[in-house]
Amino acid sequence: MLTQAAVRLVRGSLRKTSWAEWGHRELRLGQLAPFTAPHKDKSFSDQRSELKRRLKAEKKVAEKEAKQKELSEKQLSQATAAATNHTTDNGVGPEEESVDPNQYYKIRSQAIHQLKVNGEDPYPHKFHVDISLTDFIQKYSHLQPGDHLTDITLKVAGRIHAKRASGGKLIFYDLRGEGVKLQVMANSRNYKSEEEFIHINNKLRRGDIIGVQGNPGKTKKGELSIIPYEITLLSPCLHMLPHLHFGLKDKETRYR
Repeated sequence: MLTQAAVRLVRGSLRKTSWAEWGHRELRLGQLAPFTAPHKDKSFSDQRSELKRRLKAEKKVAEKEAKQKELSEKQLSQATAAATNHTTDNGVGPEEESVDPNQYYKIRSQAIHQLKVNGEDPYPHKFHVDISLTDFIQKYSHLQPGDHLTDITLKVAGRIHAKRASGGKLIFYDLRGEGVKLQVMANSRNYKSEEEFIHINNKLRRGDIIGVQGNPGKTKKGELSIIPYEITLLSPCLHMLPHLHFGLKDKETRYR
């Protein structure tokens, strides 16, 4: 009985709906159709395009980083190879002078590691100093140009702030400490052996702390100096010192 009543109700509602109304309903459904499936396709297409753009950008960044890493490693290897044979006025090789501070740190770290491998101690336990730089200057400033007191042997220590080579057998260092400067005039003729002279001077750089055992003297131009018989590396400097003339160029480091 209930089923028959429901059928009659549906038939009655269908009779009341005109063909015009059915056509209007079909038209509305047809107008809505383009905004369903095609809209989803367009959204999916946009997502795929965005994904492609991101992947392409990430690939470019990765390629750029790989090139920079390769170039950095190449410069580092060249600088390391040249560091032991060539020096400039600043006490570093020509390739070392062009690298950035991070690469310089790596070069120096590798050099120190190599010293340890070779059985050398880059950080000696102690070095006895006989006289301070200040007292040395006060005591021997009266010497005449060209004087060389071979009968007096003293030990001093300080930090290298400049290194200048005048040929392969004569190297000058500016040793600083206590607010004063003393020149080290390293001559292979006065050193304990030419082989040791070459070895020690090849590994010294600006910023290194050294101990110098030698004689007081003055150059022909009147510069008070210590003429070394032996130089000892006491503490190698891992970081590149600012240039004495130009100062610290990196603004970021300067304002820290």
